[in-house]
This record gives sequence, C-alpha cells and structure tokens, in this order.
Amino acid sequence: MFIHPPFNNLPDSVALPAEGMNYSVIHQHPTWFLDIHDYVTLDTSPEGAIRYPRDLEPPRPRRQKDLLLRCTFCPRTYAGVNAKSMWTRHVREKHRVVLSKAWSDTATSSRRQSTGESQ
Repeated sequence: MFIHPPFNNLPDSVALPAEGMNYSVIHQHPTWFLDIHDYVTLDTSPEGAIRYPRDLEPPRPRRQKDLLLRCTFCPRTYAGVNAKSMWTRHVREKHRVVLSKAWSDTATSSRRQSTGESQ
C-alpha cells in the first residue's frame, strides 16, 4: 500500500504521532511503502516532487547489532552493524532517490578523508 506526503490520509485510519511522520511509523507498518514518484530522484523528478525528508531516514541505533532496517520503498530489509549504510546505498542506487544533503556531505567527506583525496 503506497502512502503519500503530506500523510494526511493513512490506511486503517492510523493517526500520526504528535511529531508527525517519521521512519519508526513506517517501520511499524510493514505493508506501507512510499511512492518513488513523490520524491526527487537522481534520474528525473516529476513536478511537485520533494526531497526525501530526513525524518524518514532510519535513526542512528544505540546498539548496531540489534538493528533491523527496512526500505521505505520496497520489502527489502537490512540487519547488522552495516545496516544503515546498506539501507542508504540501496535507496540511492536501486531507487535513485536523493537523500538529505547532510548525509551526502558527510558520506562524501568521510570517503575523501579515508582515501586521502583533497576537498
């Protein structure tokens, strides 16, 4: 079942928490998926598409080994210490969705530092 921003009409009359739609709400409903056409992608973006909200990205876990993440666009899941990195790569490469700038800048900066590239 696809849900669309601004998430006013959710299936089964589910009410949003006070903080609004976030990753944990989607994670609790395994049959809900976001529609790629609502978001800016690396290829093309329909008119009215929005950037993928940071609130819909998985949170940083307290204990990496307990982590189980699911893609917000398909049934794919990831577990273990590298789950968030694999989730990010999957969303970016498989679904071609542009993730938040803060994450992209951090990833690019980390890669450059680890490879010795200059900025």
